[in-house]
Amino acid sequence: MPYEHAFVLYLDDHHAADALFVQSLARSLARVSRARFLLVHGSGEHGRQVLEGQGIFRDRVGGILPVETQEEHALVERSLRQLNRKITSILNEAVVSTVGIIGSDRGLLVVDGANLIVKRIDWLASLVEKGVVPVIASYASEANSGRVGEVALHRTVAALVSEWSSSATAVTFTKTNLPGVMRGGKPEPEVALDAVDERWVSELPALGELVSQNIRVLLTNSTRLSDPDGPSGTLLHPAT
Repeated sequence: MPYEHAFVLYLDDHHAADALFVQSLARSLARVSRARFLLVHGSGEHGRQVLEGQGIFRDRVGGILPVETQEEHALVERSLRQLNRKITSILNEAVVSTVGIIGSDRGLLVVDGANLIVKRIDWLASLVEKGVVPVIASYASEANSGRVGEVALHRTVAALVSEWSSSATAVTFTKTNLPGVMRGGKPEPEVALDAVDERWVSELPALGELVSQNIRVLLTNSTRLSDPDGPSGTLLHPAT
């Protein structure tokens, strides 16, 4: 069933590693009285650094850190849980009501074949309706085996937006800290994705995946989340 409009905040690795940005995000969320938010993150740079601390050097493949042993798996999961606690703590310090959620722990996110399924959307909706910001780690269990593992961040964002309602919006943040794609000192209301490049955003191919699925994607900065009429910035649409 559809729920009230919500904004799913896509906290990419670049921004998740920036404590000052997360603090700015927390202050902005603390000023909001009406909008509904969920925040999603992956293992981020922290996950890669934890592996490197053990002499293991890996690049992300398909949005996730590949692991080859149980030890590596445990290291990535630990880093993801640590990051979830850190983000939740920063939001709590700014007096934002939050709850940290590892997607696999409560059966929230389940991988079934090629599909990522959100199992407990009613529970999430009840939290958001109360003004709580769920901070969700992009981690899921497999339907058949029960094994758990990291899921590409854009897949979790897409699953949440699609399950929530057709009016839900994914929000991604500029690397420049500007409130969108600027022209004449103001953000363009909307632009084609091919007008944006990696000087503006992180994880451009992942954003392309979201836009290609007809998901509303808003490009902005942390400050504009608390605009009086709701989050504002530049909407992205498929390349022409």
